[in-house]
Amino acid sequence: MYAAKAGKPPEPRQFYDDLVTPGTLARKTFTSPNGLNVISKMNDPLVRAQPIVSFGGIGNASALAKFYSMLANDGKAEGQTFFSRETLEWMRTTLSDGVDRVFQIPTAFSAGFMKDATKLQGAAVSSPPNSERRIGKRPSLVTSRLFGPSRTSFGHPGAGGSHAFADPENKVAFAYVMNQMEQSLLPNEKSLRLVDAIYL
Repeated sequence: MYAAKAGKPPEPRQFYDDLVTPGTLARKTFTSPNGLNVISKMNDPLVRAQPIVSFGGIGNASALAKFYSMLANDGKAEGQTFFSRETLEWMRTTLSDGVDRVFQIPTAFSAGFMKDATKLQGAAVSSPPNSERRIGKRPSLVTSRLFGPSRTSFGHPGAGGSHAFADPENKVAFAYVMNQMEQSLLPNEKSLRLVDAIYL
């Protein structure tokens, strides 16, 4: 993490420029040495069958929501406890908060999950910049809350527009996945509209 100049979040467009520029940190992070160089390749059944441990968690929304539901309900599901209170506290507690060097936007993380950034609020990349698109009353690239209104919420967006999280304060679990990955990173506009609708 590093501090943004003059307290302003960086322009999200720079991340997308870096993503297609050989040698940049974003390009190195999001490309594979084995030839998986475009997001659309994740739609290929042969690629989806490969064990790619750093990314490629493939599942349906129901299974993902069930997992986050367990996390939103004290680590318990169907009469079993899967996580201790101490472990859940690590999931809820922000450990880093600032401008991410790869995404180049305000980003926060707990132990294993992403959280809403509290420093330099106001930026999230949902798709390549388009100032005409809006989510509710806010521009699509500017949102202060990816995980609902609770500061205890935690989760993780996925490449292509998917999004999932647990909100322990309100006992809410959310999961959104697509049949085809989009050419975007972090939550897409539709998933953020759905998050907004949950809390109306």
